[in-house]
Amino acid sequence: MLKPSEADLLEQIYIDETSQTGHRFLVIGGITMPKYLSTAFDAYMMKARAQTRLRAHLNDQMELSEIGWNEVSKSEFDAYKTVMQAYFDFAQPHLRSSLTGFEFHCSVVDTHVRGRKYSGKRGEIGFNREIYFHCMTIGRRHKGNLFEVHPDQRQTEQSMDEMRKILNYGIRREFAGRPAPFRRVQFRKSHDVQALQISDIMIGAVAYRLNGHHDKGGGDDKKQLCEFILKRSGLWNQVVSGRATEKAFSKFQIWVRKHKE
Repeated sequence: MLKPSEADLLEQIYIDETSQTGHRFLVIGGITMPKYLSTAFDAYMMKARAQTRLRAHLNDQMELSEIGWNEVSKSEFDAYKTVMQAYFDFAQPHLRSSLTGFEFHCSVVDTHVRGRKYSGKRGEIGFNREIYFHCMTIGRRHKGNLFEVHPDQRQTEQSMDEMRKILNYGIRREFAGRPAPFRRVQFRKSHDVQALQISDIMIGAVAYRLNGHHDKGGGDDKKQLCEFILKRSGLWNQVVSGRATEKAFSKFQIWVRKHKE
């Protein structure tokens, strides 16, 4: 039997985070997919967007327009539902092996735990810690794979190469003899990467219900989109106002960070 090549084992981890302005729960995470699918996924999502009012166009900054949870506005539910349905339908006909998976992972963090900060200088350290825990959890579950990690672009004093080295050190401590699986950690700009934009919508839906916004008001577009995404992904019963329970070992996974005070 032929030994799988590095290209066959390489997965890309996309990571975005929700805003913490007045919200108790921080949600970070996104899509993990085989690297060989990344270009096809971008094209597939752009085609789905082109069928709706969310068609990509150049804005005033000469950047491609984005879709995202905060961009969902009145009368856009049908358009976002079409795009998200394309996301849910993409993986099965495109995966060419079982060596890699097309999954969604998110981590829920209670920002009210004493000593945990996610804004300012101390917040940067705290947020980088959450990225570390999130990636380590994926690394533990995908023991045979290699990874490229792509967080959404943000300001930080920690170099991404340093983050890569720290992740590989953590893996080696738990799995002696395992080669360094984290091959790259590199920021990407969300307007260039459809996977980051879809990741933003997914974690936005989780946070919308978790932080209690879904329970307020009537049937607005975000409420309908939240219901569609969480029910379609099987996370509806795992995420309720003020509480999340873990669901793992499926295409859509949620982890709750149980930090000690």
